[in-house]
Amino acid sequence: IAMTGGKQVPWENSSLMDSFYFIPAPPPPSVESMQQVSVPEGAATTKLPISPPHDETGSALLVTLNQLPKTGKLSFDGKPVEQGAKMPAAALTALTYDSSGVAAGTVGLIGYTVSDPYGQATQGVVAITVSA
Repeated sequence: IAMTGGKQVPWENSSLMDSFYFIPAPPPPSVESMQQVSVPEGAATTKLPISPPHDETGSALLVTLNQLPKTGKLSFDGKPVEQGAKMPAAALTALTYDSSGVAAGTVGLIGYTVSDPYGQATQGVVAITVSA
């Protein structure tokens, strides 16, 4: 107080003078942990009917593709996607799969992580079965 000539009282306008509350984080994004999709053998482009992730708060969700099928080609908007690719959650429902040259009965996996702005994440898997 002496340094300011009595004009400033320590902690007078501080957050330490008011009540402090912790706000709990909302629940993490929800995804179907395991989805199964069937695509026809030899189809050049099949849209994958993947259920979209959901967030209770309506926050923008980010999807990271952790694992891609070892056979066939996974694409988004006509362009191949790579492992580690990040995209908005809405893009997950627009992925396509090219089963050209893939034998019937083959199963490929897409592993992905959905994260929210609060730093929470949930993982999901899509099993793609190529049918005759």
